[in-house]
Amino acid sequence: MTTAVKKENYSAFVQAPAQTYTQPKLNERVSSSVQSSFHCKMSDENWNAEDAYKEGIRSLAQGQILSALKHFSLAINLHPDFPDALYMRASIYIQQQSLGAAVKDLKKIITQFEVNAGSFTAPLGPFELRVIEQLASLHLQMGNYPSAISCTLRGLHHDLKAINFLMLSARIYVGLGDIHSALKEVEKILTIQPGHHEATTLYSSLRMNKAQNATPSSPPISAPPMEFMEEAVPECGLQ
Repeated sequence: MTTAVKKENYSAFVQAPAQTYTQPKLNERVSSSVQSSFHCKMSDENWNAEDAYKEGIRSLAQGQILSALKHFSLAINLHPDFPDALYMRASIYIQQQSLGAAVKDLKKIITQFEVNAGSFTAPLGPFELRVIEQLASLHLQMGNYPSAISCTLRGLHHDLKAINFLMLSARIYVGLGDIHSALKEVEKILTIQPGHHEATTLYSSLRMNKAQNATPSSPPISAPPMEFMEEAVPECGLQ
């Protein structure tokens, strides 16, 4: 795992994500076996999960990425369902291009939310939506289109006009080779927010691509419509 990451890449992650549900009290203490599982020595004093998490935030703010990663991992070892620590560790994994590890942590957050809510269709809060969006983006980067579609649909079920998820939907269609459907998604964005920079740029690129490749003998690849993929929604959280 690469640890030489620029400090400034983490500026967006220094603030802890806002919780949308009550976090349980974290008063468990770390055992010597957990401490010894790290490759570099932790402090000899006992830690609780909250303190380990706060130390991870401090380390991250100072650009001490390895220390931050170890303290977030320590907090998770103490409290496996600690969503803030899972989110922050996933953020580091993303910067280090350990995308599979990041997906695993982010899915734990959503799985625990679904367990607490008793349903994978429970209304999502701002924090959960942020996690779902990041999961969709990671799955797309990894070429896992069914899971990317699942997460994107989950976001659109919450808000059909959510621009971030409409953009993800467009990019999924691009990856599947369905330029026509991608254009439709981008047009929705431009209807909601005319002049949206990213959507405008993508729209121009897609129109040019469509013009260059539109021949009677080469019809565009037809991707599965997003609305027909609803059965895949649970894969974004519970397995």
